[in-house]
Order: sequence, then structure tokens, then C-alpha cells
Amino acid sequence: MPQADGSIIIDTRINNKGAEADLKLLQAKVKSTAQQISALEKSYTSAFQKRSVLGESLKQARADASATARELSRLNTALDAQRGAGLTPAVEDMKRSDRLAATLEKQKAKIQEMSREYRQQKKLLDTMQDQHTALTARLEQEQAAVQKASVAYGGKKDKGSAAKQISAASKAMQRFGSRMREIVS
Repeated sequence: MPQADGSIIIDTRINNKGAEADLKLLQAKVKSTAQQISALEKSYTSAFQKRSVLGESLKQARADASATARELSRLNTALDAQRGAGLTPAVEDMKRSDRLAATLEKQKAKIQEMSREYRQQKKLLDTMQDQHTALTARLEQEQAAVQKASVAYGGKKDKGSAAKQISAASKAMQRFGSRMREIVS
């Protein structure tokens, strides 16, 4: 067993494993958030395109319903004029009027359904935009944390750089400890 010689030993080694692990964890969070943003942007683009197509379809459905309504109005005006003149409207014209009225009702129902879906798409896009804003803010915070940790852990610029910086600091502290032992002894 070695005898005590009265010297003071200062352990100046720095455990950089925790720092590296923290930095890697922060970088993983940044990567995960960036992937979430990317996936959300793809979903947003798809939903936006769907809403655009739905908007065009809705516009066309409204134009079709308007044309049907005009045709029905003209036919009903002609039928009313015939009745007003004491004539009996042709059975085929009355059946056509009924078919146009039924078609117009179907078109109106379709327009209502499409309008409801169009509004739902708007809500979905607004929600996605809010999520994107929140994720972007989180990404900025995480990137700032990585930057701060990189600087705190030795200015990591490339893979392994932080470990090298910490190792260099550890060696400098060991040299300092050696000098302190020389001074004390």
C-alpha cells in the first residue's frame, strides 16, 4: 500500500459523454421536428390541391345549377303563358319541367354538400397552418438550443468536434492540475 506523501491530487478530467449525449439528443429533436414540418407541408399541399379542385368543381356545379334554373324558369314562364291564354300545356313540356325541377334539387343538394366539404377543407388548412407555425417556432427554439449547446460544449462545427474541444479542455485542465501539484508540493 502506498504511503501518503502529502501531495494533493486534483482530478481534472471532464466527462464529455453527457455533453455529447445532450447535444445528440437536441440534434435528434431538431431532425424530428424538421421531418414533422416536411410531412405537414406535404399534407398541406395535398389538402390545398384537393380544396382547389373542390372549389373548381363547386364553381362548375353552381354554373350548372344556374343554367338549369334559367332553363326551368323559361319553361315555366312558357307553361304559365299557355295556361294564361286558356291553352293546355303539352304533357311532354310538363314532364320536362318536372325533370328540370328534380335535376335542380339534386344540383342544389350537391352544391350544399360540396360547400360543406369546402368549408371543412378550409378549417383543415387553417389547422395545418397553425400546426406549421407552432412546429416552425419549436424548430427555431430547438435550433437555438443546439447552437447554444454546441457553443457551451466547445463549438461543435462538425461531427466529433465537440468531443475534441471537450477533450482539449480536459487536457488543459490536467496540465493545470499538474502545475497546481507542483506549486503545492
